[in-house]
Amino acid sequence: MIGVITATNRPNSISQIFSDTYYNKLISKNIDVLQFNLTSLPYDMFHPEMYSGHGMSDSLKEIQEKYIFPVQKFVIVVPEYNGTFPGVFKLFIDSISVRENKRNFFGKKVILVGVSDGRAGNLRGLDQISNFMNYMGANIMPNRLPFSKINNLINNNQIVDLETLHTIDNHINEIINY
Repeated sequence: MIGVITATNRPNSISQIFSDTYYNKLISKNIDVLQFNLTSLPYDMFHPEMYSGHGMSDSLKEIQEKYIFPVQKFVIVVPEYNGTFPGVFKLFIDSISVRENKRNFFGKKVILVGVSDGRAGNLRGLDQISNFMNYMGANIMPNRLPFSKINNLINNNQIVDLETLHTIDNHINEIINY
């Protein structure tokens, strides 16, 4: 199973448009896929005892059991925030790491997609995520795909740039074969 994660909790983000595109293209190829957006994170996950195994909220456990444990490949769409990735994504990873940590990412495949309105497509953020995912035992697909100038690629909440759509199609095929 493939899981598509939108690594921001910003509502109506362009990252979600990219996540939706990956999700829909995988579905169209009859791939078993789940999609999770960090806008769905529960508010009760953040509290003083969150980093102890007994302190993890039940609602976060449900997310971990549905969207993390059963997944073997993750496509993580990561926007650039302040030259890196959103802190809420690291908070999410840290929060689920207190419970059955090896079941989260160890030995699983991670595909990184960076989105930015700048020139580099969040390459710095993708590097940083690669580092901590490698530390957790994940296998990072070498083709980390950065999308730049994303506001020029979108119209009416859809990717309209044909070259970008073609690149995503090729990336989807690579993900399936990874």
